[in-house]
Amino acid sequence: MPLPTHDQVVDAHNKLRDFLNFVYNLLRDIARRGRNPRDQPLFLEEIRPLIEDAWVEFETDFDLDESFGRIERLEPSDLRSHGLYGKQLELKLRVVDVQNALFQKFGGGKLFKTLIKAIDTLLESLFGATGIDGAMKEIKDVLGDSVAED
Repeated sequence: MPLPTHDQVVDAHNKLRDFLNFVYNLLRDIARRGRNPRDQPLFLEEIRPLIEDAWVEFETDFDLDESFGRIERLEPSDLRSHGLYGKQLELKLRVVDVQNALFQKFGGGKLFKTLIKAIDTLLESLFGATGIDGAMKEIKDVLGDSVAED
């Protein structure tokens, strides 16, 4: 199997960095606000205060810049073996974009959980390739598990 070209590697690095930044900011905003885009409560009320506190702790511990550095150091073989370049990456990112657009338009716990699942597919590949701290995956999962039913 041929390795990704130099241009594909640069493109993948940029897209993966943007994706990780998107996920970080989405989770931060959701954890801080606790509300969906329609300004309705998103989380179970008894868990809400803990979510805010857990996010503050996570934000202190997680080094986003170091994670960006790990993305920049991904080799072509890493990108290939985890499906993180070309059309494979494009498809994964498009699924996230579509699910995010639905969540932003309609809100709701079910759509948030669907968005979390779409993010998870790409995030697991990215973490497997880079060794980025899995704390982001854990906080993403717990936010998805804390959603109140629609």
